[in-house]
Amino acid sequence: MSTVWEHYIKELLPLIREGLEKGNYELLRGIQSLSCFTIWSPLQTIENIINVLFDQNIHLIDEKTRLTKYIDANKEELERTGQLELYQQKLARVEARKIFLSNLISACTGLSDVEAKLNKLHEEKFIIIEKTPGGSATVQLSPIWNGTIDHIHNQGYEHDIFSSAIGKMIALGIEKKGIKPLKPLILSLKRAFDDGWISHGEFQELYVEQGIPFHRFASVLERDNEKHPDLRMIPSKTEERVYFAKHSTVAVYQWYKRVQKRLRQLGY
Repeated sequence: MSTVWEHYIKELLPLIREGLEKGNYELLRGIQSLSCFTIWSPLQTIENIINVLFDQNIHLIDEKTRLTKYIDANKEELERTGQLELYQQKLARVEARKIFLSNLISACTGLSDVEAKLNKLHEEKFIIIEKTPGGSATVQLSPIWNGTIDHIHNQGYEHDIFSSAIGKMIALGIEKKGIKPLKPLILSLKRAFDDGWISHGEFQELYVEQGIPFHRFASVLERDNEKHPDLRMIPSKTEERVYFAKHSTVAVYQWYKRVQKRLRQLGY
């Protein structure tokens, strides 16, 4: 019989896709805030792939503007020299936010199983890999990302911070293991949904119940403190209480509801 935590893992990717498809940035920030739970190295390849693609997409938004202006301003000269079609093809690739697969793989040098991870991301509909007529291949983030990319670009955020956090959580859903350090945080956030906090003693007990030494929370808190303020999970704590960000409690509650629905469907 599968455990409830296996169902949390199974529902993680659908939850992330829901946030991306609906442009639910509160949900996405909450999911991203959970990424401070671990620095487990097997998650790094997918995290890095998402980072590179996100960075390229932000760059391509500006590149589209630059290319469009250049073609409009130099159309006659480009036609005369036979380069117009070449530039138009480049613009079409930029508008589609595609990059060559070989360039992406080169950017991930030193990481393990890059091609296998790319295939998994393609299977889970987070990216699209296509063959080109010339025999090479391109890769792009799937359309579910478009609203989020534009939102991050327009807000002027340091996009690598956001893409790294969501990339780590996507990696957790794909690897389907490594959730143990997250368990006491999920339980704490679920209990804190109404009030936004739980007592320090209760928080510590949840760590003990899950068989995790409480001193490990110090490193979680340190990583959380390094985050952009919009992605913090624990904005403050006292000797008596641990306070959680609303986006974090909302995300975990939505995750919990998905798990409960799955369990009911399975007859638990």
